[in-house]
Amino acid sequence: MKHNCDNFDKNICKSCSLLPSVSSLPLIPDELRKLTASTRGWVKNSNPFGLRSKARIIVTNDDNQLKLGILDKDLKGISLLDCPLHRPIINEILRELPQLIEDFKISVYSIKKRSGELKNLILQTSQNEETVRIRFQLRSIAEVEQIEHLVQELSKNDSRKIIASANIQPIPHQIAEGDQEIHLYGEEFLWEKYNNIEIAFPSQSFMQVTPEIAAQLYLEAKKIVEKVKSEKVLDLFCGAGGFALNIANSATKVLGADISSKAIEAAAISAKKNSISNCEFQTLDLLNNLDVLESFNPDVLICNPPRRGLGEKLIREIIKIKPETLIYSSCNVESFLKDYAKIACAYKIAEVTPFEMFPLTNHFEILVHLTKVS
Repeated sequence: MKHNCDNFDKNICKSCSLLPSVSSLPLIPDELRKLTASTRGWVKNSNPFGLRSKARIIVTNDDNQLKLGILDKDLKGISLLDCPLHRPIINEILRELPQLIEDFKISVYSIKKRSGELKNLILQTSQNEETVRIRFQLRSIAEVEQIEHLVQELSKNDSRKIIASANIQPIPHQIAEGDQEIHLYGEEFLWEKYNNIEIAFPSQSFMQVTPEIAAQLYLEAKKIVEKVKSEKVLDLFCGAGGFALNIANSATKVLGADISSKAIEAAAISAKKNSISNCEFQTLDLLNNLDVLESFNPDVLICNPPRRGLGEKLIREIIKIKPETLIYSSCNVESFLKDYAKIACAYKIAEVTPFEMFPLTNHFEILVHLTKVS
């Protein structure tokens, strides 16, 4: 099926690199195909438009023209308020924000001058689109009060709930977010439902961008756990608990570990809300607490590491404790292949399932089922 986008056709945005092709699916690298004969068919939606629940928007004010969107090759702003990939409510909010930014006299950050306040916007919503979270990335706290007034005005539309926060990033380089997050308005968490499990996401917690596909990802992991008749499951890099909470009723005991205390707090709240009593969550710097793996002694280990992968230190510990089953979720095939090259002495790939988590691009998620070598 061929999809059309006016922004692409007019050369405004070329982010969806697979848009011109009849088949919108990226190619599975040969290096991954060679490792297993069991690459399953794609998990995808028939129509990719209107599904993306997160948008990162760059704010510019070149030549006194306020623009919300993306940058061109010369770092000039391009207005992009109507991306067809976005959930409709995200585009609706984006269309309202430029006038409000001007009305409340919010100064826009200049990359060249290194002055001004508002750098980026991050918008998130859930499948039901009842709530929108807006994170205003600012250079300092100087205009936080003005941002609060802006949000209050935006929230006068009673048909939607707004959550808002300010992320303070004083450093003038490409690190996406600062450590300081100031809650400004609305509820503390954005809630999403996957396979009838309700999960709370704090503002800085990782959240998959296509929830319908994420639900299938968690369901596939649950099927593997059921198949191997797991007793104890350890979920590394668990974040807000997506994998752990979805597989909980298929295992005797589940432990989720993550370095983010906010994500762990949210995961515990979600477990209580869903009446899940066999899940425990711990805030851990995994690289400095590897003994947790050995003391818990899981028979299934789930990991969804950052794009850089697991790293040698953690891989050595996994090989040492050698759980019967590994479930490895990754959005970066290259880092998975590097990790697998180090772990292949102890594990073989049973099956790989690709997920179209980022439609119309060359990026995708894989879920790899690995079994212990006898």
